[in-house]
Amino acid sequence: PSEFAMAGGEAYELLFAIDPEAAPAFANDFAEQFDLGLSVVGEFTDRYTEVQIDGKIPESQGFDHFEA
Repeated sequence: PSEFAMAGGEAYELLFAIDPEAAPAFANDFAEQFDLGLSVVGEFTDRYTEVQIDGKIPESQGFDHFEA
């Protein structure tokens, strides 16, 4: 399932990168304005330089919509 999610290219979600301390208030404001909840799916760290899922580098690094 994770390979399909990374490389399928047919499902779209809106992602936000936000300061963790601001996230709860942002999520509440977003839910009130749009009647939609948000989920935390990961975090940016300086520990790794590549995408990892459950601590492993996936075979695919994602779908490239701009690839010729």
